[in-house]
Amino acid sequence: MNSISDILEAIINSMSRIQEELGPSWNVFCTELTAEVENYISLTDPNKLNEVSELLWDMCCQYPVAKKILLQYLKSKYRSHEEKKYNNVTIFKIRKRLHTLIGTLKNLNHAEDTPTQNKVNETENIRFTMFHPKEAVAGEWYTTLIYTHLESMLEVVRSNAGKFVDEMRHDVREVNNNKVTKLVRGTKIKIIPSASHGVEFNPSTYTLTWNEDIERTSFRFRADPCVTNKHFKGEINIYVESLQVACIQFSVFVTDTTLVNETRVKPEMDESGTKMYQQIFISYSHRDTNIVKSCSKAFKSIGYEVLVDYEKLRSSERWEEALKRMIDQADIFQLYWSANSAESKHVKDEWQYALSKNKLTQGIGFIRPVYWQEPIPKIPSSLEHIHFKYMPSLSESGA
Repeated sequence: MNSISDILEAIINSMSRIQEELGPSWNVFCTELTAEVENYISLTDPNKLNEVSELLWDMCCQYPVAKKILLQYLKSKYRSHEEKKYNNVTIFKIRKRLHTLIGTLKNLNHAEDTPTQNKVNETENIRFTMFHPKEAVAGEWYTTLIYTHLESMLEVVRSNAGKFVDEMRHDVREVNNNKVTKLVRGTKIKIIPSASHGVEFNPSTYTLTWNEDIERTSFRFRADPCVTNKHFKGEINIYVESLQVACIQFSVFVTDTTLVNETRVKPEMDESGTKMYQQIFISYSHRDTNIVKSCSKAFKSIGYEVLVDYEKLRSSERWEEALKRMIDQADIFQLYWSANSAESKHVKDEWQYALSKNKLTQGIGFIRPVYWQEPIPKIPSSLEHIHFKYMPSLSESGA
């Protein structure tokens, strides 16, 4: 059984490694932990001080990576890692550990306080810009480019894309708009292309770490002869954690070799195809709160406003009306689909309202379900037309 002092020692000695593993989420984690330590550091009430270790432990364990590191430390040193049982120790020793912890947190932040590191931890305005051929010959492979770049680097991106016009082979279209999103350097971004039946992409998905001012990702696609003389509609879906931060919509006309236009031209701009998300409504079962909290903190660390009941609702409010207002103002309805949420009346009320507000599109592009359990819990017939994204890594968030 671990004492309060042992738990605090584990937190202190693991902090440097936790900082390294958390990456972009470190700032949020450090701010929250520092605030709690400062609340307790001057207390003298033994009962209150006996609670501090469990509170700080629970805060750390909301981050699965931090929890794993702490358990490894305790197991290696004490051969015991029970999470909720602690022995009492002297008030003096607890307060001494708290002072050490606050010093460790401040030193780690101070070590990052250089021009280079500040740039790493600040959010910056970025865009996602796509270049693709307007036409494609059925059965042949074509290149499409997706750029993750600083807002100020758009002209450089266009110049760079011009070097690949021959690979795209035909008239090239640029898909962009004036909206931006905010990310911090070091954020992992997953890019997933998709299209209507008869079109394949290589690779099927790509994950990059955004470090440089411009990051270029290349996909190859091929249309089946069955879609000849038709436009196929596609999407480039861009994720950070389980959150879809952008969706680039595009279309390509599929023709045969006798009709295709072989002219190489400067990329043509299309201002209508990119959707950027800034406010995200979270629909979930309260039994899955640990998963939602972990994802929510990651979203906020990259600059998104998260609309979730436990943060936005007041006890005096009429919750049903308040939730509808939140859905109305959201750019995306993030549905966490599980066996729990499939049985939840409140979750059902939320997605039904989201559907009713998007009758024209039937919720496509607005309702973004993710799931982590296999087999997938039964999907209601009203949602069967919407793609449910499988994200098994979410199960680790609720560990």
